[in-house]
Amino acid sequence: MSQEDQYNISFISRILKNNTFGYDGLTFDASYSTKKMEGTIDYIVTEIIDIKNKIVVGDWKPVLYLNISIVGGDEAYINRLKEIKKVLDYEQFNEIIRLFSQQMIHTIRYDIGNYLNERIGFDGIVHVENVKLATDEVNNLFEGRMSRQAIRTIVKDIVKVLKTEGDGEYTLPEDISDDMTYSFINGPKNITVELEIRPNKDVKSFLVNGNYVKHEDTIEVLIVYNPNGNIKKMMYDIIGELNDLIAHELEHYNQYTTGEYDFEDDEKSEESLHYYTKPYEIKAQVKGFKRLSKVRRIPLESVIRNWFETHPDIHTLNQRDQETVIDTLLQNV
Repeated sequence: MSQEDQYNISFISRILKNNTFGYDGLTFDASYSTKKMEGTIDYIVTEIIDIKNKIVVGDWKPVLYLNISIVGGDEAYINRLKEIKKVLDYEQFNEIIRLFSQQMIHTIRYDIGNYLNERIGFDGIVHVENVKLATDEVNNLFEGRMSRQAIRTIVKDIVKVLKTEGDGEYTLPEDISDDMTYSFINGPKNITVELEIRPNKDVKSFLVNGNYVKHEDTIEVLIVYNPNGNIKKMMYDIIGELNDLIAHELEHYNQYTTGEYDFEDDEKSEESLHYYTKPYEIKAQVKGFKRLSKVRRIPLESVIRNWFETHPDIHTLNQRDQETVIDTLLQNV
């Protein structure tokens, strides 16, 4: 199969669909007297325009041309885009976004190319032709921003205890501040975190697990680490998993406090497949994995597959059941 046949538009589209990508960094450059702005965005690939073979630095390579849509992000950034869009036509708006966000566009090109390389060995170049703002998909932007604030605050406090206090049992935020609970404006209220940190030479490097205790508005967090390892080198991965975990458990908090789901008394069914495909569990998993995808700047599907591959001791699913759960998750993103 030739390279041109291998990388056709429909094939690439199937690879990229159902993925929401994340970017965290400079969203408006300081050039052209424009106010510098940093933040996070969520975006999707909306269209593969063309794939051409071109000579790049003396070698023939596939060059992929695509469009993206911004479907979420920091409130200030999205509001600024909306204001710009009011006074510019489509072509002007697209050019302004590309001109004032060169670092963002460059990173997006790299991230999509890297994702395709991991999935199908794509070794070409990605060009972002058009940037759209999907305003209909960001109606709950403020709520999302407050959710991120809650996640960041709780994760930051857990990491602070892990770095400065070490092994033991802690109640947060009580043990590190004058506050008895976490409460956020337009966000979760009266949440406490019961944190346990303990060493265990039987684990390979570390393990992060947790649970939302309904009726008590408490999130239980367990961090187990191998004392023979280097905890500092584990910290990047620990922080990533904490983001996943806290986003997951806060979603259960929201489900319970709003009455969205009627939770069963058994927190985890003996049959893992049944547990992991419950509607409220699917929704919480998606929330957690999306958060980890954004923090790590890794495509959502890769995050999901990696978690199930590296956490068999937690999910206890066989390979066939893993694929069932993964397919269900991808259908609900």
